[in-house]
Amino acid sequence: MRSMLNRFWVVSVSVIALATAAIADGDTPTDVYIIGVDSLTTFTAGAYAGLPNPNYGRLTFLYAHYTPGTEHFHGIGAWSYSGDRNNPIVRNTNNNNRIPELAQRDRQGGQRYLELRPGSGVFAGKWISGLDGGEYSNLRMRPFDYLFGFQSDERVDRLINSSGGRWRTVLPTNAIIGLQLTEISNGLNIARRDGTPINLQPGQVLTLGTGADWVFDPVFWVADGASEGVYSVGFRLLDMNTAQGYTPIRDSGVFYLDFYVVPEPSSLLALGAGLAGLIGLRRRQTI
Repeated sequence: MRSMLNRFWVVSVSVIALATAAIADGDTPTDVYIIGVDSLTTFTAGAYAGLPNPNYGRLTFLYAHYTPGTEHFHGIGAWSYSGDRNNPIVRNTNNNNRIPELAQRDRQGGQRYLELRPGSGVFAGKWISGLDGGEYSNLRMRPFDYLFGFQSDERVDRLINSSGGRWRTVLPTNAIIGLQLTEISNGLNIARRDGTPINLQPGQVLTLGTGADWVFDPVFWVADGASEGVYSVGFRLLDMNTAQGYTPIRDSGVFYLDFYVVPEPSSLLALGAGLAGLIGLRRRQTI
C-alpha cells in the first residue's frame, strides 16, 4: 500500500509546472540549463569569504532560475570547499549538485525527480524524459553566450548580470565543449531528440560543439518494463581542445540527474480499483 501511495504522490506532483522553470511568453529563451565559465576569483560572502574560489575559470553547469525580478543562476556542476575554513578541502563537486535540486525535493509540492513516461514514435516501447512538464524537466543545454541574443528582454538581462556578472565570460571560439559521463545506472540510456542513440561508457566524452555555436537536447530513457525506481547519471564538462598554444577552460564539477519511472495514471487507477476489490472480497469473507 505504501508503494501505491508513493506512486500516486509522484503522479500528482508531475502535474505541477512551476512558473519559475522558464520564461513562458514571447521569443525569449525557455532553456533552463546553461553552460558558463566562473569569473569569481575570491569568495566575498559565506563561510569561506576571503578565500580563492576553487571554481574560478571553470566550466559550470548552471540552472537558470527565472524568479520574477530576481532572476539568477544556481551552480549545479561546480567545484567547492568543505570543512574548516582554515584548512578547507577542495571538492570536485558541491552540495547542490543534483537535478532536481535537493532543496526542492524537501519542499511541499517540489519536483522530486525527472519523471520517465511512455514515449511514442521513435521512442515507442521506451519510457523517456521530458514529458512530465516539471520545473526541471526541459533538459536542453546551451552555452551562456546564447543568452546575449535575448538581452533586450529585461528578465534575461537581469539573469545575465546576476551575481555581479559572475557568469558573463564568453566562451572562446575555439573551445571544444565536451560532456563526460562519470557514472550511469544500469538500464538508463541516452539519445538525441531524433532517437539517435548516444552510446557512452563512464569516462567517455560526447562533443557538444565548438565555441558558443551548439545546443544539446538529450532524451534519457529506459526500456518498457523497467523496474520502478530511481535511475541516475553523472557528468562533468570539459574543454577538449588540446591544440598547441591554447589553454583549455578548466573542467567543471561533477553533477547528477535523477530520474524516476512513473506508472501511467490509468494503470494506477486500475491498480487502485483492483486493491479495493481485493479488500472488499476479504471483508466479505471475514464477515
